[in-house]
Amino acid sequence: MTDKICVLPFTHLATHPHGGATLCCISDHTHAASNARTNDKILSLNKDSIESVMNSDFYKKTRCEMRDGIEPNACKRCYDEERAGIKSKRLEENERYLQDSRVIIDSMLPDGTVNVDFRFIELRLGNICNLRCRTCNPVSSSKWIAEYKKLQKDLNFVTDYSNIEKGEWFEQDKFWDELLEKSNGLKRIYVNGGEPTMVKKHFRYLEMLIKRGLHHQVDLWYNINLTQVPEELVNLWSQFKSISVSASIDDLDKRNSYIRSGSDWNTTLNNLKKLQGYDFIDLSIVQTISTYSALYLPEFYDFFKNQMGLHVHLNWCYDPSYLSPWTLPENIKKQIIIDCSKVMQPWDLHNIEQTLSKPSDSVAVERFLQYTQWLDNSRDEKFAEVFPELNKLLKE
Repeated sequence: MTDKICVLPFTHLATHPHGGATLCCISDHTHAASNARTNDKILSLNKDSIESVMNSDFYKKTRCEMRDGIEPNACKRCYDEERAGIKSKRLEENERYLQDSRVIIDSMLPDGTVNVDFRFIELRLGNICNLRCRTCNPVSSSKWIAEYKKLQKDLNFVTDYSNIEKGEWFEQDKFWDELLEKSNGLKRIYVNGGEPTMVKKHFRYLEMLIKRGLHHQVDLWYNINLTQVPEELVNLWSQFKSISVSASIDDLDKRNSYIRSGSDWNTTLNNLKKLQGYDFIDLSIVQTISTYSALYLPEFYDFFKNQMGLHVHLNWCYDPSYLSPWTLPENIKKQIIIDCSKVMQPWDLHNIEQTLSKPSDSVAVERFLQYTQWLDNSRDEKFAEVFPELNKLLKE
């Protein structure tokens, strides 16, 4: 075996809300470049088995290329990062799982077929959600569907999601039964949505892992929106090796409720404090930084990091580009960096500086304003009242 091996195509399942499966979450998704496919047909968990996905023509080809010292095109990002001196996801996941996965890798058949026994699975449980976040879309939130159809008709620059397959795979018992049979060596589960606390089918999977005595070897990691914290789920979490919860919060108070439409700030905060009360939960914040929230980063960071003592993951909004904060005018970005330097740790500040150094884009900002005005009209909201400082700077 060569140093081109990545453990993920061998022992990892990366699902997507609509039913697709890819080599991993950061492989090249352009035009379904890293989706499982056989005979040039893209496979879907809505109708195809986990076995057929993991031993699809594309996955087998990828594994053979790695074995032969070839860098698969869909995995280019990791290899490029490594050449630039960056510790890639490939290297991180190999550190975690390569030793445990050696028996599977070494027993791979000449054509790339493997005995499927997962170490790490990512469950993005469809688009069932109770929020209409402005940085989201119908692929990840069912609440968006009706409104987005109208939005598409009026704004020709928004992404067309009308051909996305409706994902129902996570409601099928056969998916969970097959997944359970391939979970004997499982070490880690990442669960996202939509909103995963609304998908009770996966509760049964956790229960079955417990009944089989596999829970003591499994670390859980969830992203949830804090609109609800089911006691049944918390009780299941408490029985696993560990549980990390990343709470999706994008700004403070009225600004968060505006960005994450349908959320209530008091409920969000109360549920966050409730989770803080469980000593077995490793709690953190994941903030999607967009054009809306970037100016208020210092205030957000100071509140959660410095006052509440919670780690803040900085998750940048890359798509759509008109919601990406680096498109803001240079004077606004410079002010953000100055303000962030007063409250942030050096490594987070460096992240801010590097990301905001990307070119400003006046066309993207104009589209941001059009998009915002359309949603304001649709939702009877007012950007200028909720974000007066940002509104003033954009007008100037």
